Amino acid sequence: MRMLAALLLIAGTIFAQSTDPQSTAPGTCSVDGTVINSLTRAPIVRARIEISLPDRLHSAQSDATGKWHVDDLPCGSVALGVSRIGYIEKASVALQAPATDVKVELTPQVVLAGRVTDDQGDPIQSAHVSLLTSGILNGVRTMLSSTSASTNDLGEYRFANLPAGRYVLCATARTDTGHLYSEQCSPGPPENDGPFIQASAGYEGRFDFTLTPLPVYRLSGSVAGAPQGTELTIRAMRAAGSAWNDNAFVTRARRDGTFVLPDVPAGNYTLTVETGQSSAETSAIVTNTDLEDVHLRLEPLINVSGVLHVLSATGRTIGPQDYKVFMWAGPQAALGHNDSGESFTIPNVIPHLYHFSFAPPKGFYLKSATLAGRDIISTGLTAAAGMPPLEVTISDDGGALEGDVTADDAPTSAWIYLERDGQPVRNGETDAKGHFLFDSVPPGDYQVYAWDDNARVEYSNPTWMERYGKAAAVSVAPNQSAHVQLTRQIAPE
Repeated sequence: MRMLAALLLIAGTIFAQSTDPQSTAPGTCSVDGTVINSLTRAPIVRARIEISLPDRLHSAQSDATGKWHVDDLPCGSVALGVSRIGYIEKASVALQAPATDVKVELTPQVVLAGRVTDDQGDPIQSAHVSLLTSGILNGVRTMLSSTSASTNDLGEYRFANLPAGRYVLCATARTDTGHLYSEQCSPGPPENDGPFIQASAGYEGRFDFTLTPLPVYRLSGSVAGAPQGTELTIRAMRAAGSAWNDNAFVTRARRDGTFVLPDVPAGNYTLTVETGQSSAETSAIVTNTDLEDVHLRLEPLINVSGVLHVLSATGRTIGPQDYKVFMWAGPQAALGHNDSGESFTIPNVIPHLYHFSFAPPKGFYLKSATLAGRDIISTGLTAAAGMPPLEVTISDDGGALEGDVTADDAPTSAWIYLERDGQPVRNGETDAKGHFLFDSVPPGDYQVYAWDDNARVEYSNPTWMERYGKAAAVSVAPNQSAHVQLTRQIAPE
């Protein structure tokens, strides 16, 4: 009996230890903390805490005081995710387990909602509502399409889980029955300098739209130059910035090459047709009447050839797999095929104005790229039949630029922006200690900036850069290393 009692006592002790919420198995660690509202500092109840491991998911929920606890974790680096309906999710918080009293702040979401009706007050189902936000694209502040939504059967739409920011809402509709409605934007047409919906954290706004039917017109014409029996699809894309940009008008040509777009609203359009071997493009302006006799002529796609000149102090040779070349215009891109280390071809290019991009081999930099002696790096090029080969020169005599960034006399991470003659040359992030290294930098004189957030830097706006930028001047010599000390700047909202 004494032996049985002893065994029961040991078992009870083991059971008590295994069910203790504060205990962890040997070799494991625990993490605990609190979830609070970033604005009010109040605890957030029922926030979900998740830690994903390769073989399992650990989750917990904050209690009435915002506190939470997760155990049975591997000791070391873990990533914590915290979410709660009505707040912006914290997708990844880096921790070193074990950790105690970890404070996670969640920011209340922005909500923009409303209703879309026609001029008779009836709801418009499947109306297209675009959410645009003020942002930086290629160093220029502009209105960017953030997301979009369709209205339900009551004409309602809702954008949730948005961060604080400046927004514009635009609504339009193109129903299944062929009805077209005007575009309406709130608080006004999207312009770089506003007006905007100024939404701070936790803001909830309602914006209703009343759309009026658009008059539509007939757009017709013909396509010439197609082989007999070729099926042709004609796309008419509205050129002006509006919600219609993502919704082209499409039709098929008849056997004789003629086509009709029966219901097109007024506006400036670009008409295109492609066959895989040829293409055609033309502009058309629809005013307040039908437009006829729009002509397109198919021309063969072209092959853009290029010559690669390698300047190497060590006599290094380049293989066809060592570099990449491509051209792009908006969403349209043409990728090059490297014939050798000395030549390349960009096949099946639609005649158009393109940007030129070149990724050199490691240890080299792009020294120049020209077409008929004219620089194409900054200005781009027009692809056309009969054009001469592109001339591309790369060199390996570049230098290195190394530096360190501080804020309040302490090392800090930052985004580094390197420019020459007002043009961007290189950018990238420092490490956690504020150190960065750019290799294969073309020799020359540069301006170097350190910013807290590259997404807010209008680096292509000289006026903005002159007003807010504080650069350090540095010279990079061939095959030499330069060092620069920078102070991190806070980019204005």
